[in-house]
Amino acid sequence: MKKNMLKEALLLLEGPFKHLILNLRSKDGEKWFKELKRFLRQEPCWTEIREMGQKLVLTTEFLYLYPSLNKMDIGELKGNRVLDGLNETFPYGQRHYDSFGLVSCRKETKNTEVLTYRLRGKANVFQLFYSFGCKLDDLCFTQDQIAEVIQKYPGLIEEDGWGSGLFLFKKDEKLPAEKDNLFVTRVTYHSNGRNPGLTAIALEFKNSSTSEDLFGRAKDMVFIPCPTKKNRLLRFLE
Repeated sequence: MKKNMLKEALLLLEGPFKHLILNLRSKDGEKWFKELKRFLRQEPCWTEIREMGQKLVLTTEFLYLYPSLNKMDIGELKGNRVLDGLNETFPYGQRHYDSFGLVSCRKETKNTEVLTYRLRGKANVFQLFYSFGCKLDDLCFTQDQIAEVIQKYPGLIEEDGWGSGLFLFKKDEKLPAEKDNLFVTRVTYHSNGRNPGLTAIALEFKNSSTSEDLFGRAKDMVFIPCPTKKNRLLRFLE
């Protein structure tokens, strides 16, 4: 009985094992070997693909791309809006923007696709954005873009009465995305009876590496900008 079970197990492994050997011997063998070692160490593997020269992160240690929400785009913007004072968009308030000095935004932006990620595990803001493994400048919206996303897709954050989304942005668009210049907007939907609405809260990125304010509820989302001329992801998601 045991011998038959062992034989069946080996037969099941034969096909995948042969496939693995062929991949290791292919022109992409080094990449396969690198990812195999990650797999054996029980680390995240195959977390990205490349298409048309653009790195498209499908999953990270804490996040995974959420296909059903990845058909969003925003057009060219002049960079005239800041989140502080947008009372109609955020009727439940815009907190901490004035105290952090986040009251100016003067950067023009081009057509941009908005990628949506869901959380696959609990993490703080620092862990979430660094898990993409790329320059943080590439993950930043402007405040004008954040306002445009929320206004163009008013039901984006709400799901069954509750929802929360994170956007990374810079205080000074002329400076690099370093900790003192980085902030996160957390947009939350409140279904308070007959008066549902959104609130926007500014969080300091530099203090988030040791923060115990963990995100990881099923409806938490992270939004990432991607210039449309470089991104070819949507045709995979049709």
